[in-house]
Amino acid sequence: MNFDKYVNEKPHPKMKDFSTKEEWNIEAEKYRREVLALRKKFQEDLAEEYELTGHPKEDKVFNMAWDRGHSAGLSEVEQEYAELASLLH
Repeated sequence: MNFDKYVNEKPHPKMKDFSTKEEWNIEAEKYRREVLALRKKFQEDLAEEYELTGHPKEDKVFNMAWDRGHSAGLSEVEQEYAELASLLH
């Protein structure tokens, strides 16, 4: 799996780059939405890859895999997901 497509290449907006806090808030919220959309796409692709699309426990599997692995990177999340998914087949 190519993990690059799930990473937001843009840096988080820095307050010092904006004239007002409101402008920064708008850009920071845009950034958060983009990050969440990429995470959702990652989850959908994992569900498809491991045949859990539509499974009632898929969200739980992803959230557990995310909690266990995201600090070590997306490849670790995938490994955790694969291990947990195997319990449902």
